[in-house]
Amino acid sequence: MGRKIIEATTPYLERVDFFLAGEEDFRLIVDFYRGLDKETVFLRFLHALKNFEEHVKRILLNPNSYVIYAVIPSSGEVVGVAEAVKIEEGVAEAALVVKREYRKRGIGGILLYSLARILRNNGVEKIRGYIHVFNDVAKIFLKKYNGVLEEISEDTIVGSLNVDNTVRIMREEFVEKDVFLKEKIN
Repeated sequence: MGRKIIEATTPYLERVDFFLAGEEDFRLIVDFYRGLDKETVFLRFLHALKNFEEHVKRILLNPNSYVIYAVIPSSGEVVGVAEAVKIEEGVAEAALVVKREYRKRGIGGILLYSLARILRNNGVEKIRGYIHVFNDVAKIFLKKYNGVLEEISEDTIVGSLNVDNTVRIMREEFVEKDVFLKEKIN
């Protein structure tokens, strides 16, 4: 497994561990994507991606990319993945997905927080992501953290977040919701 960066406990889950992925996590992440339902895959990739191996290999081998995954320690099950690639100075393109049965338990928020912390430490000021217009969960998520949404086609929206603001807002939210984080992010 990758390097553990956060242990989290929430009112909804006893404990979730978050790892910064390395090449050794290739199969773990491919299997996670393969286990997602078709609708979740479509909303995450904006098409019916079939070649998960190629996608995961490309992202894990890119020196400008970061992948974080969430694991339930008691079962070893991977329940969420967030990934980002620096696309220009100060800007990263990011995406995250949580298994349907683990949504609304704080995992997506902690994935985003972890990713934002790592990106900030690596000079990223803005996170950008592409969202299908029917992905109401992603739109609500972005608005919650003061994101900006811009429709770029009839079926795609670009959302963006300021990294510093996102980290600050999320820290405050974690305190309010009794989410405890044991962080190991450098």
